[in-house]
Amino acid sequence: PAALAASLALAIGLAASFVPWQGPGRPAWSDRPAWVVQARASHEAWNMDEDRPGAVPGAGGVVLAALGQLGPDGYLKAYLPDLSAARLTLTRLETVSLLDGRGEALHAGYRGTRGCKVSLLILTDGAALPAALTRYDDRALRTYAWRTGGHGYLLVAEGMDEARLAMIAETVHSATLKHSPFDVETRTALRESRERSKPCLA
Repeated sequence: PAALAASLALAIGLAASFVPWQGPGRPAWSDRPAWVVQARASHEAWNMDEDRPGAVPGAGGVVLAALGQLGPDGYLKAYLPDLSAARLTLTRLETVSLLDGRGEALHAGYRGTRGCKVSLLILTDGAALPAALTRYDDRALRTYAWRTGGHGYLLVAEGMDEARLAMIAETVHSATLKHSPFDVETRTALRESRERSKPCLA
């Protein structure tokens, strides 16, 4: 689609603006990882083409998503979290082609009530992603990346309160490791974090 092509061009054009998180566990930054570009491009494409409906399932959980030629049975088994406790509703679920031409990924888009939008990309092959939860910054846009169970996960948001996004990333990371929904304590913490945070800038 034209929107995706424009987003890819934007992502490539802004390559030099990516900087790593200056904190514990920060990545060694010699080159911009392709999957960071992929995550940003998919998120931007959703922003530009948000009126086009996507196939949206019910609440989160273990989801089998048809992804063409991925895996021996053509399916990707991935954990898709329910972020309703954070006041984020899943409004987009679709496959996207990877920039390197090596297949597809699942893009889940969550929308909040105060302008917040969070993208979660799930790749069948997460070997290139860091084993630990790692953050990459590009001004107001932040990308969290990790791998588990052979899959790669990329969580992206722009303009969201930093502490709130960090909590969301940490809880989603934990859920993908355990393949289980958030407990009562975690859901309460997500709600309180949302109530304390400012509306998103983007």
